[in-house]
Amino acid sequence: MRILSETDHYRRSGRWPWQRATVCGWLSCCLLVLTGCGNVLPELTPFGAVKNTDSYRSVNGLAAHKKMWESTGAKCLTPQKLSPKLETMDAIVLVGQSYGPPGREARDWLENWLRRERGRSLIYFGRDFNADLYYRQQTLGSLPEEQRSAGEQALAKAQARELSRRIREIPEGTFCRWFYMDTNHLRSDIEQFSGPWAEELADLSGTWPVGVVLRPPEPRWRSSQPSWLGKATAGGLQPASVVVSSGDEEDRIRRSRWQYNELEDKEQWNEEFRKLAQTEMLLESQDGLPLIFR
Repeated sequence: MRILSETDHYRRSGRWPWQRATVCGWLSCCLLVLTGCGNVLPELTPFGAVKNTDSYRSVNGLAAHKKMWESTGAKCLTPQKLSPKLETMDAIVLVGQSYGPPGREARDWLENWLRRERGRSLIYFGRDFNADLYYRQQTLGSLPEEQRSAGEQALAKAQARELSRRIREIPEGTFCRWFYMDTNHLRSDIEQFSGPWAEELADLSGTWPVGVVLRPPEPRWRSSQPSWLGKATAGGLQPASVVVSSGDEEDRIRRSRWQYNELEDKEQWNEEFRKLAQTEMLLESQDGLPLIFR
């Protein structure tokens, strides 16, 4: 999980109650579906890009999301590392570029950041939807006849790459303290909603595509141990870590990436369940599929 370059941090402005920050986080989930479907799609830019020029035109860019916050008076920064400079922030919006969740050391750092001051918010939404594929599917019929076959081939190749990457990055479901990542859910488009936030969607058209499901942390996931737990890992993968710079000295940046072997044995697995957070469901499908929870 590259949690730093694609993370927006929002500075204290004196007008940011926690509930408003949470609503903005929900809008950002929808933004990946709605942004950039009007013109010819440019070459795919990095998923979740925030600062470069193309991030305003890419269907997967988050520059428009950042502008949404700025339009309400928030001061936004996109630093390169988790550091003491973030102590002035009220909210951190975390968007995954990979399918994997935040790494364990990043989770620890962010939880400590939340504890140090009341009223802080951490908003996370994972990657389980690629708007580039959706755009190509929706616009395939508008291609000239002589380009239709090439467009279908390009779409098929992109779909195969996306599936291959997802399987490579999260080969099976796993528990990540904040949620259980369910990779066995069949992709579906949710059209009817329930929960406290469902009323906000009552008069809107469209669907919510769901692939990988982030399910609330519950004791029942303790028995769903992944197959790799406790096994020797090929290649001797080392845990990633977060580097915090001291003083004016700029240390090299190491990313806290989730790795399938970040929990080495059952003891570490059980430790993740020691203090489970209490959750409140804010939005789910009519049949109970979790979409947003606090």
